[in-house]
Amino acid sequence: MILEIAKEKGLKVFVETGTGEGKTFKEMVISEWFDQLHTIDINIDCGMKMARRFADIPKAHCWRGPSTKQLSRILANIHEPTLFWLDARMPPITVRKTHVASPLLDDLEIIKAHGEKEGLDHVVLINDAEYYKKLKRFKYPQLKDIEGWSVEVQDNVIKCTKQSETKESNV
Repeated sequence: MILEIAKEKGLKVFVETGTGEGKTFKEMVISEWFDQLHTIDINIDCGMKMARRFADIPKAHCWRGPSTKQLSRILANIHEPTLFWLDARMPPITVRKTHVASPLLDDLEIIKAHGEKEGLDHVVLINDAEYYKKLKRFKYPQLKDIEGWSVEVQDNVIKCTKQSETKESNV
């Protein structure tokens, strides 16, 4: 789905939050579609592992730390429409420490503000849609909380695109 949408929309920049084992990021690097790829993981060890794994690929960038901080740094150098793949679930240990399960709404606000400032139509895909439909504990945002985007759900993925002035969110 990620690559299909990127090709359909002509998006050549990929930004991922929640690297994990790096499976999705690796697939996007191997696809050779993207000119620039970024992945962010809050887990320092995971981020360092990915940085070493992709060190020989100049277009692949691995960032360590909270997505809310790293997105702003990444977006400062992006001036074209971008495909974002957000894994907004936090690792269980982080959830237990912070009682916040997802930086999703903050990430979406950062992306939306950048798109508005630069005049860009970013596309955001969020995996594990069932977490946003069902879970209210641990402060998971609900679909109704996603404001300022046109939202649709397909195959357990939430797709957010620029909301036109006459179009309402279809959540």
